Parts: sequence; structure tokens; C-alpha cells
Amino acid sequence: MSKLCPLCHKHAELGQASFPFCSARCKLLDLNSWASGSYVIPGRELYSLTELEDEVLQEPQEKGQMEDEMAELNSHHEETKPTLVRKGRKKVH
Repeated sequence: MSKLCPLCHKHAELGQASFPFCSARCKLLDLNSWASGSYVIPGRELYSLTELEDEVLQEPQEKGQMEDEMAELNSHHEETKPTLVRKGRKKVH
């Protein structure tokens, strides 16, 4: 059985390891498109960060403790934020 490769439209055989692609190259190009975010499955956002924070902070006895922990984590994150230097470019934060 033969199908057309979804990327280059050459024939791809059912028994090939790269099926439904015609070659390992096309298979890796497709994987890269998914990994880089070029392909996206449409849908609504399930949770926003603020909704999750609100749910976590609803416990009254733990609210103060959680807010303190979040503030501590945020301050620690700012202190340990890595500085990236790219060759021939300015520093990027």
C-alpha cells in the first residue's frame, strides 16, 4: 500500500519505518515542526495561571503561608535568573 508523504508528496510505502512519511528526513522535519510550535492543535486554554493561583489560595488557614512562599520563590527566581549572552549580540535577560 502506498500513500503520499504529507510533507513532500512523494510515495511512502506502508512497510517503511518512516511511514507515513517517505523518508526519515521528512519524519524529522515534521517532528521539528511540532516541537518548535509551528503546528498547534486549536482549542481553548484549560486553566490560566491566575485561576490556578486563586484555587490554591482559597484555603484560609494556608493563604498567608502560601503567599509568603510564593513571594519567597519569586524573589529567589529574580536573584537566580540566568543571563544569556549570544555571540555578537547584547545581553538578553
